[in-house]
Amino acid sequence: MNAPVASKPWFSARRLGFGWRPVTWQGWVASGAFVALVIGVTRVVDNSAAIAVAADNED
Repeated sequence: MNAPVASKPWFSARRLGFGWRPVTWQGWVASGAFVALVIGVTRVVDNSAAIAVAADNED
């Protein structure tokens, strides 16, 4: 069975400025997942940096 082909792109170019913007619900979901991923990675990196500083200060 073949997967259905999307008839409309998820993102389109902006009329003014640079970049792309979501135009379908799939584009909005992809954008939200990207933002959640960036926030999650930022928190993990921030926590691991705090743990490393705390370990250095245990002397």
